[in-house]
This record gives sequence, structure tokens and C-alpha cells, in this order.
Amino acid sequence: MTEAEWLAASSVRKLLGHLLKHHRADRKLRLFAVACGRRSTGDRASPGFREVTDEVERLAELRTNRTRNRLKQLRRELASGASWHAAEYRVVLGLIAATGWASASRAAAAVRGSVWLWHKSREERVLVSLLRDILGNPFRPPRFASKWRTANAVLLAQQMYESRDFSAMPILADALQDAGCDSDAILNHCRDHDCPHVRGCWVVDLVLDKT
Repeated sequence: MTEAEWLAASSVRKLLGHLLKHHRADRKLRLFAVACGRRSTGDRASPGFREVTDEVERLAELRTNRTRNRLKQLRRELASGASWHAAEYRVVLGLIAATGWASASRAAAAVRGSVWLWHKSREERVLVSLLRDILGNPFRPPRFASKWRTANAVLLAQQMYESRDFSAMPILADALQDAGCDSDAILNHCRDHDCPHVRGCWVVDLVLDKT
């Protein structure tokens, strides 16, 4: 896949296939799976589904042996016959997959499978946008100067990350620009009102020095 193909691709499967071959991004792909899971149920999610989704999100940040062990435990619990709504079961099965790539692939497939046929193309575009929000452009890693990581920028990014409310992204762009940021890719991403933002957003990760 070329950079032009990455930017023009409209298939989550194609983008994930490229990432599997060329990039290691387990945390980000698992956060993408979490975003898919939350999108699949919205306000209709059961308490058990919310609990699993929140835990997988926390585990994505840890990336330790404890993460792998807990995911194995969750898979055993799921296989033991816990009662789940069919749509939630499919997404949870994706969330707790062994690798970030499998987690992302299965969760995205479950979301696509849960919507009506005539909504699938629209949903696919949303999922592609979510994946690009998290991964950015892997062909052109952004330059980020440490001096742009001011107290104000970090505070804004941390507040959005913790609350999962990314409405202050344009304000973050202003803070970064005030700090001397001249990256069109970073500033435009913050100010793109059509782009959804979730935990793992590549610009917020840069400000918080996450990988």
C-alpha cells in the first residue's frame, strides 16, 4: 500500500491489513476496538458491556504481562457461558482478542454486522475516520517539538483524554500554535470538525507523549 492508497482507502479491512504487515501499534489498535465497541451500542450498552469495554481500555494502556493474563481470563469467562445479547457478544469477542490487530479487526466487523445493509457504507466511512484519528498517516510520522508540549497544551489534552470529550480540539490547536507549532497536519487535524476524536487520537497522544 502506498501513502496515496492509505489516504484514499475506504475499507477498514484494507487499512488494518497494511498495519498488520508493516506497523506494530497494539495499544492504538485496541483503543480503536474500544471505540468500535462503544459506537456499536451507544447509550443502549448493558452494565456488563460497559464494564468490559472500560477494562479493555485500561488494559490497552498497561501493555504488561498482566494485560495478557487478564485478557486470557476474560476469554475464559466469556466461554463459560455468561449471558450476553448477541450483538454485544460479538463485539466483546473482538475486544478481548489476543492481539490488538485481531481485536480491531473483529470489533470493526461486529459493528458493520450490527447495522442495516443500507447503513453499512456510511458506518464504514465513520470507522475509517476513527482509525485515521488514532493512527494518523503512518507513511509520514509527524514532527513534534518538545517545546510545543506546554503546560496549557498538556492540560487541555489530559482533560479531553480523561473525559473522552474532545470538543476542545480547536482550542488545543490554538494552544499548540501559540507554543510555536507550525505543523499543518497537526493543526488541521485539531480543527477538522468532520473528524471524530477518541482516546488514542494521534495528536492528543503526541501532546501527552504516549505511543
